[in-house]
Amino acid sequence: MPKITANISGGTADFCTDIGTTPEGVTCNLPLNKMVWGDSSVSYKVNETYPMPVQVMAVTGGSLNMTGNLGASGDFPIKNRTYVSGATTEIEYIAVAGSTSGDVLGITGTIRLATDGLEAGGITVSEVTNRGWTLSSATDTVTVSGEVGISGGSLNLNSGTDSVSVFGHDGGRFIQTQLHGSGGTTIGASGDALNVNLVNSGITFEATIAAVVGITNAGFTGAGTPSEVNTALRVQGCCGGEPIRVAGRVGEAIEVVNYPGGAVGVTADNLKVTIEGYAKPTTFVSGLTVASSGNTASQLVGTSTPLQSGVTIKSNPANLNLIYVGNSGLSAGVTANGYPLESGESLFLEVSNANLVYILGASGDQRKVNFIGS
Repeated sequence: MPKITANISGGTADFCTDIGTTPEGVTCNLPLNKMVWGDSSVSYKVNETYPMPVQVMAVTGGSLNMTGNLGASGDFPIKNRTYVSGATTEIEYIAVAGSTSGDVLGITGTIRLATDGLEAGGITVSEVTNRGWTLSSATDTVTVSGEVGISGGSLNLNSGTDSVSVFGHDGGRFIQTQLHGSGGTTIGASGDALNVNLVNSGITFEATIAAVVGITNAGFTGAGTPSEVNTALRVQGCCGGEPIRVAGRVGEAIEVVNYPGGAVGVTADNLKVTIEGYAKPTTFVSGLTVASSGNTASQLVGTSTPLQSGVTIKSNPANLNLIYVGNSGLSAGVTANGYPLESGESLFLEVSNANLVYILGASGDQRKVNFIGS
């Protein structure tokens, strides 16, 4: 289109024009201009990168006060402002708040943190700390997927706030573990016990035991008598079976018997025994009993009468017939199992109780039996 040539400082410059379009009409040439804004040191051509700054003011030149909600319809972009700091162009960030008073903005869903816009790979914990970003345990959660590694330092845990959970391969609370020695040899186990070998010259234990310690044979049930004694309990002196001196308490006698009460057998050497005395009974019993007749014998004494030595039984001289002495099985029909005593004849029995003796006489006789025991 036609142009205007101007002489400027020894040179020329062309000012381009264009035929006017509606509504100016087609008979007018209009100059084509590029708008520039800036200050005394820097100038910017107006374009999408450097838009023309516009300030909306009141008619009086003062600030424009607006009330109510300011809205817009349709889609429109919001861009960051840029400013020059020395030789660097900086970007001003857009502040987003929950309200006009700057309340916290609530966000739901998944948020991905990226480094300044910019590079892929997310943002590191140190970058979050350096930027002053904080997370709240009451409202925020962080999900970590994949493997997390530690590099360039150590993970410092606080016993008061941090915890570490370790699970087995199946997600349970039991963890399969193998123990190895210093040479790499696996340390074995048997059942639920760990195999342990004590190596070197010896081992020292400290144990606290009661003042009285009991020793029993294997198989002893503790119910009064052994249910089965596998072997005798061997007691020997120190260092090769030296003899053991056995003495009673303060001169008391020692009773030597074999289980279950038989005599002690000696095969190699004779057992020399010196009897210095024995405990004599301190009391005795005596009485007169009338024996029963018929088929049932009667006890010599109807109540328990313990004895140490035994009892002497005598058929009273006034009896005319035999008196039979025996155990609880004594009866008139079987006189052979009783011991007969003639009138005035006596019999000594070594028994522990007088009520173990039964007597039986003939019908029509006095059947008197005298006894004395200790």
